[in-house]
Amino acid sequence: FLIATSAGSAGSSVTVDGAGSRVNGGVTVGFQDRGSLSITNGGVVASNGGFVGGGGFCYAPCLPGDPTGSSVLVQGAGSQWISTDFTGYPGSGTLTIGNWAAGSLTVVDGGTASSTGGTVAASAGASGSSVVVDGSGSTWTVSGALAVGGNGRGSLAITNGGLVTSSQGSISGGVGSCVVPCSSAAGSA
Repeated sequence: FLIATSAGSAGSSVTVDGAGSRVNGGVTVGFQDRGSLSITNGGVVASNGGFVGGGGFCYAPCLPGDPTGSSVLVQGAGSQWISTDFTGYPGSGTLTIGNWAAGSLTVVDGGTASSTGGTVAASAGASGSSVVVDGSGSTWTVSGALAVGGNGRGSLAITNGGLVTSSQGSISGGVGSCVVPCSSAAGSA
């Protein structure tokens, strides 16, 4: 599903709230303008990949809107964003936080996110993109590679007992940053 699909649709939002609430499908938050997605109180979003801050197939300035500031919140125990690969398409389950405009992902209060890959600030236009994983039980599990500062300036903050794991991680020199505790060793970020 697409949130904020046209210029002038800034402020569009979707909330998936409560145990038993579930949405399945591809996710783009801030397709052409600023949008938000909240997954709370045990809600679940299951997708094959996801973009926060700009549609997946177009790079600025080909769309007239400005999706800068698009965001996803995953809050509370049982709240999940699960992103898996399409069959036969390895890596298609990547979560891109900041595609061609800045976006953010916040995982708090025991919420969880999981994906087959992760990128924070995929392009220069996505500089300022951020991920925060805060609090005991809050996790982002990446089964493949996680890149902070792909081609733009991105940040990852893991605080107050939050946990981020990946099979391979990179923090791009000069453009990526990570709040302690972070490690460049395989298996953790």
